[in-house]
Amino acid sequence: MLTRCWLIGIIVLALASAHGQPGPPTVRFGIDLRRDRPQVERQPLTLSTDRIDVYGGDPDLAERVSSHVEVAIATLPPRFANPSMRFSVRIGPPDDGDCPVRGFASMFVGQPSIGLLVDPEWSDAELQRIVAHEVGHVYHAAARAAVDPPSGDAILNEGLATWLAAPSRLADLGFSSFESAIRSSMERGIYFGMDEEPTPDLSTFASSAEECVALRDALYTQRAGFVGFLIQRFGMEAVIEASRQPLELTFMGREGWRASRLDYEAEFGAPLAQLEREWLAGFATE
Repeated sequence: MLTRCWLIGIIVLALASAHGQPGPPTVRFGIDLRRDRPQVERQPLTLSTDRIDVYGGDPDLAERVSSHVEVAIATLPPRFANPSMRFSVRIGPPDDGDCPVRGFASMFVGQPSIGLLVDPEWSDAELQRIVAHEVGHVYHAAARAAVDPPSGDAILNEGLATWLAAPSRLADLGFSSFESAIRSSMERGIYFGMDEEPTPDLSTFASSAEECVALRDALYTQRAGFVGFLIQRFGMEAVIEASRQPLELTFMGREGWRASRLDYEAEFGAPLAQLEREWLAGFATE
């Protein structure tokens, strides 16, 4: 029997006003909706290139991050080319939460930014894939263009960012394709139902922070496989257009913001549950 776990990956953090009421949301990708975002304190500029400004970290780490950004950009499909775009990367210490955040991307007033909560124990390959995932978010956001966030949902936003980071992600995880990685998870009893409650705390399914991170990796890999299915069937432009669908946000008090569900039938002609079944049926015939 497969374990069914769920997590929402798109983040909307409330900015409190002076009166203590929830202010306008800032979209961040990669952190649980109900968690406080780990703080990346203001850091001095460590490195500046034609493409990015790196704040924090020592010069060696900043150079490595800059190199990984360039590798990630070089492997993006031509549709996402944006030679004039600049963004910042802010490096902070590792998160010590129950399900540690490793990176996030932000879009605020049209200005893209990446945060990296770097653990010195990461291998260079792991740092590369984490950087590539956040680069995927930044270039996906630019491709959506002229859309005030929040829009899309966790499946499309996290799935596409992971799909765009395929070369470094699959190399680090040791798989030749997303499908082979998903099959491996299924064989270990791990599957994340897509058309279920999107906001439970993933750490409740894990016995340690390391296991929680591994589950999140499996979740994002699964979403990338599903997004790849959507791209193959409907085309990249349809997926990008679907990610423009606005989210409706409801403030839930201490629980933070709850996002509405994306209408897959309006975007792809079939509800999410049906698309999921058709995608999984393809696994059985391969």
